[in-house]
Order: sequence, then structure tokens, then C-alpha cells
Amino acid sequence: MDSLTKVLLIALGLSLITLITIRIFNTFSLNRIVIHEINSADNNISSSKIDALIAKFKVYLKIEELNISYGETESYYRINQMLSKRKKQITIPKWIMPSVGYELDYILASIWFNAKLYQRDKEIKKIQLILKWIPLFLYIVYFLTFILSFVIYFLDKQSIIQATSSKLLIFIFSKPLFELIAIIVFLAIIILIFSSNILKIRLEEKYEKEIISFVKNECESYKMDISAARIYAKSFNKLDFKIFRFNAKTSNLKFVGPFTIL
Repeated sequence: MDSLTKVLLIALGLSLITLITIRIFNTFSLNRIVIHEINSADNNISSSKIDALIAKFKVYLKIEELNISYGETESYYRINQMLSKRKKQITIPKWIMPSVGYELDYILASIWFNAKLYQRDKEIKKIQLILKWIPLFLYIVYFLTFILSFVIYFLDKQSIIQATSSKLLIFIFSKPLFELIAIIVFLAIIILIFSSNILKIRLEEKYEKEIISFVKNECESYKMDISAARIYAKSFNKLDFKIFRFNAKTSNLKFVGPFTIL
């Protein structure tokens, strides 16, 4: 059993190296991405135009009771972290982008996604569960069992087993329980990282379908810019593109579409 435990601990160490390697790969991949500028009649858009557009979009989505805060912070928020239901507020960080189309797509998508969360849209709630809550649960279980596996291995297990009458403790210390749980959870994390990317296609399609009427009627001057930004966003097939963020400011991140989670 001790040799099996050692093998499982080595596998656990390799699992942690794998998770770190994926993040390092994502970080370098993001650095290599070149953001192409969209040819537009306007190099930038005024705050008053953005405010007017946001006000119209709130009416379009029927979320007039929500407060939209845009540009009041530069701290990066993932799109699934922007909504505060208690405050009835969506906080969208300011993100300096090379083209108006990217900025408008980012604003509209951020409001749309969180409006759907607020309205308890079943499909968006499911995506939020897969994007936020399931990974959070899996990582907590993984790191907890990872630490416990090594702690228990370095304890004097035989003395503890002889000193206790608890069947549960005897089972825990005599079997590589936490090691097995950690490895199973690690595999679940890997499956989730890659399988969740399939959701991005559905998310992009749902978003475009539901805003096309608004863009046509209210964004006439920027219709082509937003269309170009949509093509750019869909060129990234990763939904889970988490990186090592050494600085939490949006100014230090490249924009790779509103639905790519950095």
C-alpha cells in the first residue's frame, strides 16, 4: 500500500505541474496574439455616446432597474463576475482598445451576459455554473485533498492507527483515499477546461441572435465595427483561457473577445 501511495503522490505532483504548465502556455499564447485594428470612421467614441447607448440597451433588455457602471475602475473583472444582484449593479471596467468596434462589443456583451444572469436565463445560468461555481468547487477539493495527501503521508500513520478506535480515521490513514480523490478531481478539471470551450460557440451565437436587432436599429454608425469585432472574438475558440495575471489592471491585458475568460 505504501508503494501505491508513493505512485499516487508522484501522479499528484505531476498533476499540479500540468495545471501550472497549462497556465504558462496560455500566458505565452496571449502575449503572442496580435490585435488587428478595425478600420473605422471614428478612432474613438465619446463618453456621452456610450452612456446614451447603454441607456437604450437597458431599455432593449428590459433591465432599467439595473445600474451600469462603466469605466469607473481599471481592475479586471471576468464577464461572469460583473453582476452584483444585491446592489442591482453591473460593473464594467474601462478597457483601452485599438478600435471602437472592440469597445462596443465588450460593453454590449458584458451588459447582455449579466442581464441574462439577473433575469435568470436558464442557459446562461448553466454556463455560469460551468464557468464559475463548478471550477471553484473542484479547485477547492483538489488543493485540499492535495495538501492532506502529503500531510498524511509524512505522519506516523501506524502510531495514529494504533492509538485511535475510530473506524473512519483507521480507513483514512490506511488507504490512499485523498490521493485518489485529488487525482479524480484533477481529471475532472482537465475535462472541464477543454470541454467548456464548446460552450463558447453557443454563447456567441445566442448573444449575436439576441442583439442583432438592437445593433441594426441603434448602432447604425458602428454596425460594421461591431461586426468586425464579432469576427475577431469568434476566431478564439477558447472559453477558458486563464493566465497568470501578475497585474490585475485591464491595461496589462490583451482583449480577446468578451467571452474569453482570462
